[in-house]
Amino acid sequence: MLEGSVMKGLFAMSLPIILMNVFQQIFNAIDMTVLGKYASDAAVGSVGACGTHITLFTGLVGGLAAGANVVVSRFLGHGDREKAERTVGTALLVGLVGGFLLLGVGVFFAEDLLRVTHCDESLIVGAKRYFQLYFCGLPAYMIYYFCACILRARGQTRLPMIHLLLGAGAKVILNYVFVAGFHFTVEGVGYASIAANLISATLAFRAVYKMEGVLRFSWKHFRLYGFEFRQILFTGIPVGVETALYSFANLAILTVVNGYGPMATTGYSIAIQFNNIVYQVCVGASYAVMPYVAQNAAAGNLRRVRETVRDAAILTTVLGGGSGWFCAIFSRTLASLMSKSPDVIEFASEQIILVSGLYFLCGIMFALNAVLRGLGRPIVPTVSTMVFMFAFRFLWVWFVYPIHPTPLFLYTVWPVGWVLCILTTLCFYFPTMRRMERHPK
Repeated sequence: MLEGSVMKGLFAMSLPIILMNVFQQIFNAIDMTVLGKYASDAAVGSVGACGTHITLFTGLVGGLAAGANVVVSRFLGHGDREKAERTVGTALLVGLVGGFLLLGVGVFFAEDLLRVTHCDESLIVGAKRYFQLYFCGLPAYMIYYFCACILRARGQTRLPMIHLLLGAGAKVILNYVFVAGFHFTVEGVGYASIAANLISATLAFRAVYKMEGVLRFSWKHFRLYGFEFRQILFTGIPVGVETALYSFANLAILTVVNGYGPMATTGYSIAIQFNNIVYQVCVGASYAVMPYVAQNAAAGNLRRVRETVRDAAILTTVLGGGSGWFCAIFSRTLASLMSKSPDVIEFASEQIILVSGLYFLCGIMFALNAVLRGLGRPIVPTVSTMVFMFAFRFLWVWFVYPIHPTPLFLYTVWPVGWVLCILTTLCFYFPTMRRMERHPK
């Protein structure tokens, strides 16, 4: 990170993360494609109506997995193998308990949560069934997620990706078996999701169980250790809350979309599948930016910090902008993969063009946030994202959208928020760099 081409380094670090996340989103989109081809638009809309709710809850517990990754890495860095292994046991127990708590929420409160966002009556029965089935697979999903973070803390980044791809590949096959073969609708996709989570979780736990060397799993440590648990909470809760707040704000947007009827909900759900793929490409560079900036700033190489900022913006624009513009140009063709209804395709295409076409701005926003965190200014990006990605969206829905109540104007909240966040971040980035140049450590 301290020498050589910054662009090549950023690309090399970003590419595996982008590929893994993009493949995961593509496999999720196949659910909707299979339903659109072999079931109905109502089935597609029913599954899509649950997406934001699912992200809201999995983001909360998923943040704890990220916290476990950091805590295990920290103890390994300090050479404290005992505490690292106690953290592994604590983390897996937290993941298992958290998964069953989410299962209870999904099974018992599915209909209530869907009605809060005004899910259309024609979709509510199918959405409730899918919601409950999906949440039945969350204990396995959380075990996979926590095991993956533990493996990454040891530097094993390929195994979690392989486990995920094997589970996702099985999910695609089972989707066709259940939906096309047995003529299930949302139940078929739900069963396939449960099976995929079980496969990935089993493979990941087996890898953790067989760990050797500096970090091992032991059943005697499979318990809740107070100190390690508090460390996981301290590190992971902010990440989980930040992710959950994004989803919570998007629920306000989904509520408005549901008011346009089932066609709009289905179109919105289809667009989100493609937008999520573009999102993963756009934010990929940001995962590499923070360590690059932190190491070079600590070494006093501020010129290289500026190169990192420039190259991250270029990489995000080329990769994120290219994929986003591709989706925008072929938006109707892509939407027609999941629906044959002209109204649904119109709703989906409108959102894909606006959001995917401008998603590279979101990637630049994330990269700049990572720069400030690498420079030791973590409060600014946290506050700015909470203001413009959370509070601003509610204000837009309540006060700005009524001025011109159309779906396209509703979706404009996303790019406007990204631009405002970028401008805010730049207002702190330039003074921070000038101060560091005047007062080098």
